[in-house]
Amino acid sequence: MKSILSKFVSNLRINHPKAAQFSGSKGKCWFYGSPDRAPSMADYFCGHETRLSSEQRLQRAEMAAQCLSRAADGATAIYCPARDDADLPELDGLAISVPPRIELKKTLPGTEDELMAGVRNSTTKEDLRRIRKAGFTYRVTRDPDDIRTFHANFYVPLVRQQFPDDGTILSVDKMLEGNQRELVCADLDGEWVGGIMNETHDTNYAMAQLGILNADETIRNSRVVSALLVRSMQRGVELGLDTTTLGFSLPFLGKGPIWFKAKWGCALQPNPNWRSMQVMLDLRHETVRQTLADCPIIHLENGALSVSSWLEPGEAALKALSREAERYTGIAKWYMMGDSDTLDAAAEVLATNDRVVPIKLEASSPDPIWLGAVLAERGASQGA
Repeated sequence: MKSILSKFVSNLRINHPKAAQFSGSKGKCWFYGSPDRAPSMADYFCGHETRLSSEQRLQRAEMAAQCLSRAADGATAIYCPARDDADLPELDGLAISVPPRIELKKTLPGTEDELMAGVRNSTTKEDLRRIRKAGFTYRVTRDPDDIRTFHANFYVPLVRQQFPDDGTILSVDKMLEGNQRELVCADLDGEWVGGIMNETHDTNYAMAQLGILNADETIRNSRVVSALLVRSMQRGVELGLDTTTLGFSLPFLGKGPIWFKAKWGCALQPNPNWRSMQVMLDLRHETVRQTLADCPIIHLENGALSVSSWLEPGEAALKALSREAERYTGIAKWYMMGDSDTLDAAAEVLATNDRVVPIKLEASSPDPIWLGAVLAERGASQGA
């Protein structure tokens, strides 16, 4: 019976995939297939007060045409294949290939002094000052009772607060499995206030599940997350490991999770265990261009990470985006799109970064201006 039900569900997913529409203050986004973080990703495309507007199933044969039609009307259309599903060939050359997760990895030096000298910079200086002022103390434990307490009172409340619509909660039994896991705890004035479950894989120290006591915002504002990341990096050095990973984040830049983790000296890299999404963006639409201006999107080109962004007119926008293009390690190309006047005015500044690729675009067109096609054309012209 279970086998029959499983086969039915699999056939339904493959032949009648879901289509979900999200709407917000900035626009609409459609997800097709099997997205696992659709509400969180939709926030980047749709803006404030993003909500699920509609949900339906459709014939798989209709999916590509719907993606093209929705995106041409100004929405973002995203096909999220399950592990064994094929891409939509009709979208090849038009869509960009976006990994649903970006891994952040840091090479560890041989000593704690070298580590701290390497993570201390203008961006982290205030975090380190606040950590010292708070006076955290730390413990490392593998006690099953501590892990159960962490799961119930720290980890689960934080996931439910941060990701109420699509957070995935690891079971306490899974958290207790294996002998390579350990819990790094932070105490403040004698009270346990935060923790992070870490695991050793070969020569890498992987940071995983984070928790804050009762998801308390006052505790979060004490810089407890930064404190746990720094202590975990120190722990990796103590164990004599070569690298550490600061988890995974959604593929969007701007002042968000990737920015927060990368400032500690992490490099961005794709994870081959996740199937990439086909993302359709029609650059004729102001809402699409504004999304790329506010939160540049990370995508794959020939296995390497690239970024696409839109440069708004003005010195402030140029200063902010050119600084972002300098910030991240692990990015092969940063496509800086904009109108001719904006890019002409920015040419001298952009020329100082050899991975920035300026692309002049005039957004007025009767036909769609697909981001994937723009980048493919640029690549072909450079290769010619």
